[in-house]
Amino acid sequence: SSKFHNFVESCLIKDYTQRHNTEQLLKHPFIRDQPTERQVRIQLKDHIDRHKKNKKSKFYIF
Repeated sequence: SSKFHNFVESCLIKDYTQRHNTEQLLKHPFIRDQPTERQVRIQLKDHIDRHKKNKKSKFYIF
């Protein structure tokens, strides 16, 4: 994503006086906009449920 690329570029600036410090990096949108653990769990459960459903339907013959 563009946020990720921008974050990495910010980390890799050779001149330490120009490079972002940890406080600035933690406020970067790539870090700041991450989903909560609860959101990730819900998304993961939904994905697993869909996968199980699709797997069952592929092997069901009638």
